[in-house]
Amino acid sequence: MQVYAFAIATLIVGFVAGIIGQRSGLCLIGGYRDYYLFKDTYLLKGALAFILAAILGYTILAITGTIFATGTFPWAFYKGLSAIPGTIVKTTTLESSYLVAAIGGFGVGFFSALAGGCPFRQHIMASEGSKGSIAYVIGWWIGVPITYAIIYALGLLA
Repeated sequence: MQVYAFAIATLIVGFVAGIIGQRSGLCLIGGYRDYYLFKDTYLLKGALAFILAAILGYTILAITGTIFATGTFPWAFYKGLSAIPGTIVKTTTLESSYLVAAIGGFGVGFFSALAGGCPFRQHIMASEGSKGSIAYVIGWWIGVPITYAIIYALGLLA
């Protein structure tokens, strides 16, 4: 029964996040873009609220004891700046772990900025019928397994 409770809670939180995202126009990348280009803080406030809500949510779950493997997440609090075990990509050093994370983060940020919004916003706009966003989402969901297959073929998977 507990497994279903987590699934139902995840579904409810997903619906709430989607509704709030649609109504507010939340875009995490757009907030930084608008602040940098126009000094507009409307979307940036949403990005900061998203971060604060994540911290608050984690704190509540940690206090209530419902986080899986409490004492191991977030990794940086318990293990410092060491590499996280069980990640998809094999890395032999801490520097290579950060390099892989930086390249992936830069790629998502760069291509999302070119597309006009973060993946969260693109999914919302696709559900609203935006043809460009539908193409982005299709590319996203086709590109992820292809990238995974390439990484696997190169022998970089853990």
